[in-house]
Amino acid sequence: MITPTHITLTVDGVKQREFGYQELYLSYQGRRVGFKAIVKNDIFVTIVSTKYTLITHEEIDKKVREFAGQKGLRVEQKEDGWRKYWLIQQNDAGILVVNSVDGSLSLKVFCTLKVGNVNAILTKVKILSKKHYESAKEHVENLEEEMQVILQAAEENLPYLSKMDRELTKEEKEFIQKIDLPEYVTRAMASTMAYTTNLKQIYQAAATAIWRGPAHRKTGIKTIIEHFKKLNDVIFGLTWV
Repeated sequence: MITPTHITLTVDGVKQREFGYQELYLSYQGRRVGFKAIVKNDIFVTIVSTKYTLITHEEIDKKVREFAGQKGLRVEQKEDGWRKYWLIQQNDAGILVVNSVDGSLSLKVFCTLKVGNVNAILTKVKILSKKHYESAKEHVENLEEEMQVILQAAEENLPYLSKMDRELTKEEKEFIQKIDLPEYVTRAMASTMAYTTNLKQIYQAAATAIWRGPAHRKTGIKTIIEHFKKLNDVIFGLTWV
């Protein structure tokens, strides 16, 4: 039996969406399959399950800016391929909103805390994380309320920064040195530990390196979140009470 090297799918239904998006329902040999293609302005985005519910960046952007505008807060945004994220800061507390249109990330809202010049993502604190199914639409409708709850949670966790402002024991320092993060992050931590054992300064060095990424190579938001999760699992394990 010869294994085919390629197959031909045909489009047997098109759903027009706002902002230049189309959902193309696919069939194979005359029978509809359980997948659809996402296209924006005639550019192919991805193929996903027909159960996938498209949540556009434009929908999220409108909600984020309305929320920030009501509070007089500034919004920072960045596109990362077919992903996009928004940062809203209120003094040293904030939120990070993340979305994708290619199925690579759920709709997420995280607490953030300002550490030095960067926003540490609190992966262990109250978050919103919804996969792109039909039920996620309700959370999009109520996103401003959800952002308010998560921003409040960030503000309530501001005292955690003072808990981090302490010296590490010898055992804790050895424990942190075994952290499973890329070399550019562990190098930044080691450089800081060469002159101080202050946990907050070490965490700040790691957070800054995670956002900056390796030299001459872009780091996507999905990777940044994964690195903060690993960092927080170790650091919070030492200090979170």
